[in-house]
Amino acid sequence: MLVDLALGHPSLAMQLGVPGDFRLVSYLRGEDLQPDDFVNRIEGETNLRCFTSGRAIPDGAELLQDEVTRERIDRLVTDSGCDLAIFDLSPVLGTDEGLAGLPVMDAVLLVADGRSGTGQQITDCQRLLADMPPLLGVVLNKAEDVR
Repeated sequence: MLVDLALGHPSLAMQLGVPGDFRLVSYLRGEDLQPDDFVNRIEGETNLRCFTSGRAIPDGAELLQDEVTRERIDRLVTDSGCDLAIFDLSPVLGTDEGLAGLPVMDAVLLVADGRSGTGQQITDCQRLLADMPPLLGVVLNKAEDVR
């Protein structure tokens, strides 16, 4: 299962070529919806269920800290019966939204931008993640092959 929780700047729908669906946010807010109402399945990947947001919301950090939202995230994982749930969150630096979603996660995989990120930013992220779920590792994304 893949869930776009980068609520201030959702991008998974565009990247995957599937329609975004604002009902994900409505579900997280506690509205009476079932995840099957707004799930996307990737063609050729019958086991991958994607939950993508249709548009950005301004209060993503507050929503992710809400107890109803946290219960809904737990329910989404439990009811899906998935073996692995991946949540795409906003960047940890420069926004509260990235940190707001971390307490309900089991572990964190930090993705660093190889084009514009710095070593200091990775160090700052690791410091911020100190009291959060375990850090599995760091992935360098958008890295150029330098020979």
